[in-house]
Amino acid sequence: MPINWREYIVSDSDVLRGKPRVKGTRILDGLVLGYLAAGNTYE
Repeated sequence: MPINWREYIVSDSDVLRGKPRVKGTRILDGLVLGYLAAGNTYE
């Protein structure tokens, strides 16, 4: 079952100058993707 990433990643010009972030937080999506690419798990 595919996950709809649009439910979790948002971009709003009023928050973090419009950079993509995890919905409801100020955590940049690139930060999360970087951790996963480095071999860390989502737990």
